[in-house]
Amino acid sequence: MEGLAGGRREVNFREFGPGEVRFRGYAAGEALGRLLDRLDPAWKSKLKDSLDALLPEPAGAACDFTPAERQAAAAKARADVAKFETGLAELQQAFDGQPGWRITVETAAGKPLLLDGFDPLNVTRLSAQRILHKRMLKLHNDSGSLDILNHASITEAAGAHPLFNGVRLWITAGLGTKPDVKRDGARVTVTGPDMILVFSNASAEWRDQSLTIRLH
Repeated sequence: MEGLAGGRREVNFREFGPGEVRFRGYAAGEALGRLLDRLDPAWKSKLKDSLDALLPEPAGAACDFTPAERQAAAAKARADVAKFETGLAELQQAFDGQPGWRITVETAAGKPLLLDGFDPLNVTRLSAQRILHKRMLKLHNDSGSLDILNHASITEAAGAHPLFNGVRLWITAGLGTKPDVKRDGARVTVTGPDMILVFSNASAEWRDQSLTIRLH
């Protein structure tokens, strides 16, 4: 366990927001593991499906929440979700309102960009289809690839999953310097700080400070 290996004696609990499911899972999993260490030191050899299955069932209903506690938790959850959704809209507005250069990649129908790599600890799901990538992202298809690091970008889903069924649209904005664009027939290469895009069978169009690359 990471906490034990690092010499940490207690679980670092805090209040987690509605969008922090991954971090909540890390803390809860560590807490269950530490509890099992106390109850059954040999639990690791018995683990099959989940940590919960190894914990003894409580006697009676001593651990049940009261109706008032459930109502209070539900009311807080509704308020937290409303605040969270407002925050997502503000993130999208802040991204769209950035000054600087902007690049958009539009894929051809049925030819989405596929995932090569991303940082799961630095993403925010803005909507059912849009994900904000805050640190790095790598995508490719038969026409080429893009690679961006240390700069935010947004993907829009091509299928049911917001990312794993492919991406139909990719956008980055707020670039401080004009990206360098080279054309060689239908091949387009775009380079900038910590970013490179190379696509064949593509077109590039400038409009003010916005570059749109369309894959054919």
